[in-house]
Amino acid sequence: MSQLLEEFRLELYLESTPTREVFLALANRTPSLKKLSIEATASPSDVSSSLCRWIQTCPGLEKVHIPRRWQISSVVTAFGSLPNLFEFGIEWRTDPAADMELRMEIAIEEGRFRNIRRLGWSSGIEQARDLLQRTPQRLQGLTLDCLGSPSQEKVLMFLATAVVCCPELDSLSLNLTPLAGLDAALNSEILRPLLACKRLRELRIHYHCPCILSITDIEDMGAAWLDMEELVICPDPSDQDMLGTPISSLAQVATAFPKIRLLGLYFDPDKPPGSAGDLLPASQFRCLRELDVGSSSVPRSDVASVGLYLASLFAIGTRPSIKAEVSGVRSHHFNGPIDAEWEEIERLAHLTMEVKDAFLSKLSRR
Repeated sequence: MSQLLEEFRLELYLESTPTREVFLALANRTPSLKKLSIEATASPSDVSSSLCRWIQTCPGLEKVHIPRRWQISSVVTAFGSLPNLFEFGIEWRTDPAADMELRMEIAIEEGRFRNIRRLGWSSGIEQARDLLQRTPQRLQGLTLDCLGSPSQEKVLMFLATAVVCCPELDSLSLNLTPLAGLDAALNSEILRPLLACKRLRELRIHYHCPCILSITDIEDMGAAWLDMEELVICPDPSDQDMLGTPISSLAQVATAFPKIRLLGLYFDPDKPPGSAGDLLPASQFRCLRELDVGSSSVPRSDVASVGLYLASLFAIGTRPSIKAEVSGVRSHHFNGPIDAEWEEIERLAHLTMEVKDAFLSKLSRR
């Protein structure tokens, strides 16, 4: 292994003893390491000592991601002592309930995480709010796997605290378990505090029910988040028969977010797409690279109309991919035929784009 190695992705699906041996063998062999990502199955308490011994020999580490289960005090403290670390997080999962019985510990003590700017962790919503209030650093990125069943009011309070404590926030990912007393669509009002975050470029909210966005919601978000590039809001609810955002709202989304590269929404299965008769509509996605429809059914099962509608919204020269899959294990009702229908929609949209591009190119030569 080269001592000049700067980026290392380590996958260790081993028992505790061989995992410890790997960490001990790595000590003093990666002095130039800057980025580290670990996936492992060993018990954190069994391997933390050897891991910490290795980490102490990597003073230049800047970005670190570890397994969720490894968020224990000894491991967090070891990484917190690194002088150059500005990003620390745990693996992202959209089923935070899976590890709810584990004891998760996260604290930013005085003298630790001195340069941290992006933090990902797993905790209850009240503990997360308390952490933000006690953190002197001006965090720019937050990723929270929320444990427990908080109320909508407590989630609202957490987001309001994040706005106050993190005025430079540009990225937020929030993974919610079922909220207490709520088994319906997530109220879009819960996102309202974030409208004060004018620098927000990435927002991801995962929940087992949709979050229905109105035209007013879309317009207000667009006015607040001028640089939004990645917007993913509850695309994979556990019940495909729930109401969602009308797919016809995509025209307003394209206008509100001109820089959007990744868009993830759950679409209402009963609301039809908009008109697809205009080759050059006023609203078009000019930067979109991926449309994540999650577990959405094809609205009204009308593959052709949806494909043509999307093609009308994709700007010339773009070929956004359409991703139709559940991003976690939360949804148990997703099935193959829906995936195949969205694949056909992507094929139809791209074919229509080729025809549109050729036609407009021919017109321009006249």
